[in-house]
Amino acid sequence: MIRQADRPIFIVGFARTGSTLLRGILHTHPALFAVLAEVHYVQEFAGKYGRRISNAREAAQTLIGHPKFLSQVVDPLLVREAFSSDEPVDLISFFKLFFGLVQQAHPGQRLVLKYPAMISELDLVLDIFPDVTIINTIRDPRAAIYSHRRRWPRRRIWWHTVCWNRAVQTAREWRARHCDVTFVDVCYEELVLDPEKVLRQLCAGIGIPFDEKMLQIDQTHPDHTKRDGENIRMRTFDKSRLDTWRKGLRPHEIRLIERRCGAEMAKCGYRPSEETAAPDLQHYLYSLKELALYLYFSLGVTVKSWLRRMGFVKLRRVGDGVRYS
Repeated sequence: MIRQADRPIFIVGFARTGSTLLRGILHTHPALFAVLAEVHYVQEFAGKYGRRISNAREAAQTLIGHPKFLSQVVDPLLVREAFSSDEPVDLISFFKLFFGLVQQAHPGQRLVLKYPAMISELDLVLDIFPDVTIINTIRDPRAAIYSHRRRWPRRRIWWHTVCWNRAVQTAREWRARHCDVTFVDVCYEELVLDPEKVLRQLCAGIGIPFDEKMLQIDQTHPDHTKRDGENIRMRTFDKSRLDTWRKGLRPHEIRLIERRCGAEMAKCGYRPSEETAAPDLQHYLYSLKELALYLYFSLGVTVKSWLRRMGFVKLRRVGDGVRYS
């Protein structure tokens, strides 16, 4: 009989807040095993199937063909054997069994899973993992949004401010409703400035002893590679990255972020820029433009989500698996 994952750790939060760095750090601990690819498929399956999967075997094939599925973590043959029936299966039971297979492949270690967007799906996470430990990463919205825009420049500032506010508020409200769940906040700036202190506190919070190897992380990113296939090496405790937003963001962009996120920034201990000028006509025109583009983009996301739920999703077969095209 396959046991479900034992006290897994799930990292969530707004994107670009140090979640990948933290996952890499935790992976160095001998008591933990980090799945080094974001588990997008949990949220995607919930959106596609709802709480009931109509065909377990086809869902398993889709999972195996998913770009974030790592055959190094669990043998695809074991997944196929576990879901060999064409019968319907409950979404929660499906993922309990799947992550039970992952746990079985790494006995004696607690799983570390990461997908920042699951901050909006914490009830689903709790249903799959009743004894889960949640780690919520937090970062100055100006730095996080600047980092996000460097990576995905098409996303708008207004969109990011909405998402940052929502992530911080959701984490605080969910934590208040689930006092029996272990929930730990990790501030990116504090982690970079004093990693040993933060990691000792984190280890105490999640119930593992501190290990010196956690300070000697040599991180590569499994999701992003160079053209020659080599994993991109990530900078770790790099203090120089904390204030790059001051030069990277324009004054009216900083002003918009601070006005949109000001209340939550204050609660998190982030202070507004001293050099930020009072709002003027340029600021209001820029804000109006950002709001219009945000609404336009949101409409596109809503339409795509509706089409996905209605089943209008093109699939292409890759080997023995299926991938979204």
